[in-house]
Amino acid sequence: MADTGGSRLVFGTGANHTLGVSCKRMNLDELRYAARSRAPDAWEALGRALSEELHRFFSHSFDRPSAEDLAQATVLIILRKFDEFEPEGPHSFRNWVLAIAGRKGRARVHAPRRDAAQRGKLRAKLPPSPPTSPSSLVLRHEQLEIIADSLPELRDTHRRALESELAGNDYSSLAATEGITVTSARVRRHRAIQSLRQIVAARRATPR
Repeated sequence: MADTGGSRLVFGTGANHTLGVSCKRMNLDELRYAARSRAPDAWEALGRALSEELHRFFSHSFDRPSAEDLAQATVLIILRKFDEFEPEGPHSFRNWVLAIAGRKGRARVHAPRRDAAQRGKLRAKLPPSPPTSPSSLVLRHEQLEIIADSLPELRDTHRRALESELAGNDYSSLAATEGITVTSARVRRHRAIQSLRQIVAARRATPR
């Protein structure tokens, strides 16, 4: 028998029904403990509780479709980082969850401004090539839009590497920010560029 500090869970034969009922009454921190202890039905109950908590959180600032999208995306982040969490007191898991949700929400709010800034940096980075005709100017603009739209499709580490490049940072700066070596930063930025080229090529090949 294991004590979670508020709810008592019974493990073993015949405990599934008892746990299934008790999971409904647990808070997020208790459900985290149950899931870590491999209690039956605890993961499913934790997923439902996270979705409900996050949907309430995002509904205060976003419309329903956006709140649902943000809640789902945040649940995936939490589950991916689940083993990194270290409890520091009562309700610390819930506070950790809401901190992640807060960052996700702020990122959504600032996304239009960030995307506009990235487009501006892309234009500044490309070498000047005076348009020979109105059609070439339109083509150059479309190419920039494709590249900017492709950035969010990169994995997070690659996207940050390119954002660092657009900000004018060197390999040492990227390495310090990401906690990696300068050599690894150079390799990561190279791979990020390769990935971006593949995404851009796929977008260009897709009829609009």
